[in-house]
Amino acid sequence: MNKRLYEVLFYRLQSETTLLQSELADQMHNSETLNDELAEKAYELLGKLVHTDACAQTLRQQFEAAYQQPPAEPERVTDARWERLFGALERLDPAYKPPRETPLTHEELLERSTAYRNSQNPGYTVREPEDEDEE
Repeated sequence: MNKRLYEVLFYRLQSETTLLQSELADQMHNSETLNDELAEKAYELLGKLVHTDACAQTLRQQFEAAYQQPPAEPERVTDARWERLFGALERLDPAYKPPRETPLTHEELLERSTAYRNSQNPGYTVREPEDEDEE
């Protein structure tokens, strides 16, 4: 089984489970009288729900481990993106040299950019170094 097939099956089972749960909840909450037809319909919905949920559980147990990728480390992803960007720039202009070899760090951006500070933490303020001569 390939990853795409696993994802298609997983999400399809998940959506069917959600639909069956909502139909069953609708039957349970919106029915005013009890009759054989209503009981049979609710029983069928419950059976389909249990079957679909069991299929999803089996799929997860047997195949999820094979398709789980460890989460990428943010710095590694960011570094790879910068390398691709610099590679593209070098192909466009071989004489291009970036002003910095590494991108700005989070702390440097907080110090330099008001917009970045506001987007990260609206209450953050830059503390100016105290001048010892003024005392």
